[in-house]
Amino acid sequence: MKPEELRYAETHEWVAVRDEGGRKVGTVGITAFAIEQLTDLVHMVLPKIGKAVEQGKEFGEVESVKAV
Repeated sequence: MKPEELRYAETHEWVAVRDEGGRKVGTVGITAFAIEQLTDLVHMVLPKIGKAVEQGKEFGEVESVKAV
């Protein structure tokens, strides 16, 4: 993935969207800044593969030693 292909949220998450057989499929991540701020990640909750999510709506959780 190239940075210019990603869509970023103000809260330091990103998504890369691609078309797979007529369906939009996204890969999500967090920026380097977010990783530096969170330090050690201790838990993540993400939807099952194939589950539909909506733009602007929460769909998971990242927990670190510093924040939830």
